[in-house]
Amino acid sequence: MLRAVGNYLNGKEFSNLEMQPKPLGQLLSRVFGLMSRLPRRFIETIYSLAPLQETLGVKHLSEDIDVKISSYAVKWYERRRYPGIALGSSNGAAVHLYTLLGIPWLPQSTLVPVHRYHLYSHEAHDEMEWGRFWTGSVARDYGQGSSKGDLHRS
Repeated sequence: MLRAVGNYLNGKEFSNLEMQPKPLGQLLSRVFGLMSRLPRRFIETIYSLAPLQETLGVKHLSEDIDVKISSYAVKWYERRRYPGIALGSSNGAAVHLYTLLGIPWLPQSTLVPVHRYHLYSHEAHDEMEWGRFWTGSVARDYGQGSSKGDLHRS
């Protein structure tokens, strides 16, 4: 939705809602259809690797991840004056309203899925503690009135 509103307000088309070009999506659909004939264990391995394209690697995490996310969000909008701004959760109907009003939309929160290659079921507690470190870092920063969320810094 961020890309859709940004593209519209910048006078650009937004026709591809998929993550990949349409021909690639069609090819992948055929490949996944053929995969149903493969052994179950092999399919499970493939499915466990598939989300890697939609997740952030551990090496890309940093304590300024919130600044990186904010920068990514505002890059979809030209630096200019707008009649207002919408902050909130994603809502398909609201996107139409925002574009009609000519105002940018920014998400109130962002899910950051992170992949780690060594997760085994008996390490679940360790993985939760690792996740608490990162969420605690962001929460501490914002809990003390941080200005890290300033948009379009000069």
